[in-house]
Amino acid sequence: MEGKAKLAMQAGGVAYQAGAIEASFARLEQFFIRENIDLLPQAAARRDIPQPVFILGLPRSGTTLIEQVLSSHSAVRAGGELTFVGEWPKLIGQLLADPAPFPENLARAWGGEGRHIASMLRDRYFTRAEARGLVEPGKLLFTDKMPFNELWLPLVRMAFPHAKIVRIVRHPLDVCVSMLSHDLTHGFNCGYRIDTIVQQLRATFRLTDHYRRELDCSEFLLRYEDFVREPELQTRRLLQFLELPFEPACLAFHERRRYPATPSYSQVAERINDRSVDRYRSHWEHLQPFASQLMPWLAAGDYGVEPMPRA
Repeated sequence: MEGKAKLAMQAGGVAYQAGAIEASFARLEQFFIRENIDLLPQAAARRDIPQPVFILGLPRSGTTLIEQVLSSHSAVRAGGELTFVGEWPKLIGQLLADPAPFPENLARAWGGEGRHIASMLRDRYFTRAEARGLVEPGKLLFTDKMPFNELWLPLVRMAFPHAKIVRIVRHPLDVCVSMLSHDLTHGFNCGYRIDTIVQQLRATFRLTDHYRRELDCSEFLLRYEDFVREPELQTRRLLQFLELPFEPACLAFHERRRYPATPSYSQVAERINDRSVDRYRSHWEHLQPFASQLMPWLAAGDYGVEPMPRA
């Protein structure tokens, strides 16, 4: 904890702005209801170039591992943590030229010239992807695993209504431990303290749970723990969802010489193992006061809470 406090000071005294984030999430939840979502335009699919696969999940939840598995397939290119979707709210304000803030300004997209906004978001995304070399010929898909992209899921459905979405879930207490163990820049500066990590996880769960109720969203749900226990079975299921044939190279991703620019680079250079499963049990004394706050997430993921047995 002292080390993370020092890192926060070195970063300029950054802090998690809980009130502002809760207010922002509340506005997203209030606007993106089924009645409004049904009025929003959707872009037509562009089949002339490779398509994005959105890998959603919290930092340290296994998204890098799954990207490595997928990008070992001959039809998939690794995109990494692309900032493109997170740029859309600001872009929408510029394109609509509406004094109302996001997301309320999207009401302009319900008719008139605003109906083209979905196609503009799609094309801007592909323009940015092209600059990264992600839509060059030779592949069918490329990955986008930017953490917290799920906050903008209604926008993803506007620009890419048929995009493949893979959601990775991991025991939230293990996520807490891993986020505390690394210097992360994602999550609105939540990663410097356990209480703010838990606040961000709670807020994210509430918003994404709301989206699942309001959006007609087809996605592939993959538990990190299931994957490390049965990698071949889960890889075959995942590739089937993406309409790709199984390739043995997907299980030998650790042999590739690609090192993702994330804290997970060392783990994905190893064979699949379960060393990161249930890490929270060794830190139960510090996590116990916060476990009750994550009960909705624990229950939804069918995760239990079991401290390390006493010696």
